[in-house]
Amino acid sequence: MYRIDYLYRRFVYCYRRSSHPQPIASSLKNISNRYIFDFLIPLSEQWQHNIENNLNIMDEFAQSLFFKKKVHPLLTEGKTVFVLVCDSIRWEAGMELFERLKEAGKYNIQIEAMRAMIPTYTAHGSAALLPHNQLELELNTAQVKVDGSYISGIEGKQKYLSNYLEKKYNGIKAHALTLESFLTPKQENVEQHIKSDRLIYLYSSSIDTAGHNSDYELPDAIEKEIHYIKQAINKIYSKSKNAIVFIVSDHGFLFYLSLNIQEYMISVPELKGETYREQRFILGNNLEPLQGFFQIKVPAFALKGEATALVAKELMKISCKGANGNYTHGGMTLQEVVVPCIQINFSKKEEAQKAPISILGSTNITTPTIVLTVYQEKPVGGTILPHRVRLWFESNDGKVLSNKKECYCDSMDTEDVNRSYKVTFEFLPEAKNFKNQNINLKIVTIAEGGTETASKVQQFYLKQIAYDIDQF
Repeated sequence: MYRIDYLYRRFVYCYRRSSHPQPIASSLKNISNRYIFDFLIPLSEQWQHNIENNLNIMDEFAQSLFFKKKVHPLLTEGKTVFVLVCDSIRWEAGMELFERLKEAGKYNIQIEAMRAMIPTYTAHGSAALLPHNQLELELNTAQVKVDGSYISGIEGKQKYLSNYLEKKYNGIKAHALTLESFLTPKQENVEQHIKSDRLIYLYSSSIDTAGHNSDYELPDAIEKEIHYIKQAINKIYSKSKNAIVFIVSDHGFLFYLSLNIQEYMISVPELKGETYREQRFILGNNLEPLQGFFQIKVPAFALKGEATALVAKELMKISCKGANGNYTHGGMTLQEVVVPCIQINFSKKEEAQKAPISILGSTNITTPTIVLTVYQEKPVGGTILPHRVRLWFESNDGKVLSNKKECYCDSMDTEDVNRSYKVTFEFLPEAKNFKNQNINLKIVTIAEGGTETASKVQQFYLKQIAYDIDQF
C-alpha cells in the first residue's frame, strides 16, 4: 500500500510540475497523452495487480471504519465534529485543497489516504461514511442498507443520524444538510444547529453532477468545490472554534479526456444471475468469473448472501447507455479507490521553536573574569528544538569587550537543575574605558552551518573594582 500511495503522490508531483503549472483541479482539461501513458496507465496496472492479490489492501483505514476510527473517539471526548462529504473529491483534488489550507497557516491540518468501498459509487461510499454496525448492498437497485434500513436523501440521513446518536451517545444531537444550505446566509435553523449539535454532516455533489453532465464542466466544478469547502471551513471556524472538521469523499473517478474511449469499451451480454449494471460493474447472484473483470464475493465490502460483484479491470468500461462520457467511476483503479481524509483542528497551530534560554548571575561586574549561567527553560522534545547560542560582551556602540563563547542547549532532562550551563567570560583591556557604564551581553542564535540569526542583549553594569582595573 505505502509504495502505491508514494507512486500516486509522485504522479501528482510530476504532473503538476511538468507542462501544467496550474492547479491539478483545473488542469484536467489540459492533460497530455504523454503523462497518461508515462504515469497514469502504468500506475493503474500496478495498482490493479496489487489489489487483485490483496483485496484487503489498506484495510487499516477502510472507508467503513471512518466513523469508528475518526469520529467516535472525538464524540466520546466531548468534541464537536463536522464531516464534509464531498462526492468525487479524488486524491489529487484533496491534496490540492490540503496544500492551500496548509499554506494559510491558520490551524492544524493533516491528510490520510482512505480506501473506498468497491464498487466505487455514491450510495456505497456514502453509506460507509455514516455511523453503522452493518452494511448490506441491495442487488436489484445497488442501494445500501445501513443497519437494515435504506438511507436516502438529506432527510433520511438526518433522521438516521439523530436516532443513532441519541441511542448510542446519551442524547447527543446530530444534523445533516447540504453544503449549499450551510453556506446560505441568514438561515436561523442552520445557525441553531451549529450552536446546539455535536455532529453535523454536510453533503455536496457538485463535482459528481458536473462530471456526469459534461466533460468540460468538471475542471471548473472541482475548483469551485475547493472554494466552497474553504468558505465552509471559515464559517465553521467563526461559529465553533473548538470543532474538529473532516473532509472526506465517497469515491474518486476516472477522466478519459485525452484517450480514445472506444478502445476501452467492452461489450458484455446479460449474464446469468445478473440483477444490476453500471459502466464499471455488474451485480448479481453467484455471477461466474468473466474475462476483463475482477470477481468479488461475500463477505467482502457490503456483499451479503449469494451476492457477487464483477468489477471492470483497469480503465475498461461496459458498453451501455450513457457510457460515452469521459467521466466515470465504479471500478477499482487507484484513482477511484484511494480517496482523501483531511482532518482540521482549529486550535492554534503549535510551531516548533528553539529552546528558550535565560541568563542567571549578578549584573554587576567587579572582576576581570565573570561566570554566568545559561539556563535552558524547557527540555528538548516535541516542538522544542536544541538551541545553539554565541555570547559576548560589547559596548552600547558595538565594540567587543570580551571573548566569545558558545553554548549548545540541547538537554532533554526534565529536572531544571540539569539544564544549566556555566560560561566564563574574560574581559579585554579595552573594557577599562567603560568603567562605571552600562555594557551589554550579546546573545546570538546560531543556525545550522554557523550562520548568526536572531539576537538579543542583556544589560550589565561595569563597576570600579577593588584592584587595578588596568590589568584586564
